Amino acid sequence: MTGTQKSRHYLAEHYQTLGRIDLNYRETNLLVRAVYSSKGMKNFSTMQVRITKLSTEGALLHGHLLEFLPEQFYLCLGEKEIFITCAKRQLKDNKMAVVFAQPESSAFVQALVRVRTPLSMLKRLRGDCAPAIEARITSRHRD
Repeated sequence: MTGTQKSRHYLAEHYQTLGRIDLNYRETNLLVRAVYSSKGMKNFSTMQVRITKLSTEGALLHGHLLEFLPEQFYLCLGEKEIFITCAKRQLKDNKMAVVFAQPESSAFVQALVRVRTPLSMLKRLRGDCAPAIEARITSRHRD
């Protein structure tokens, strides 16, 4: 999954050409939501996906319906607490390599890798997770 595919979405193409490379993938097992626009940006849909490998620059996702994800989408952690903008890099055999729009901090990635309960990333995160994850929770969810 190291090759890139030609992207149709201009933002996805932009993310893929930023020239950042972090091949230090860490093994993990997290269930998260993939959030994507449907019907011309008026509605959003979600799909549950599994992150099996994670780095500061991207991730490897597993799922049976990944081919239905658009070129650009968001990974949602918690109850709409953390969003990571992603772009498809390659899709093969129910596995998708994605690149992040912005690099994530090493501390954040390490904190996610240490999570041992896969379903915890679908639940409320605030107050129950590592400081590096808490720091990423959007301000509107900090009340």
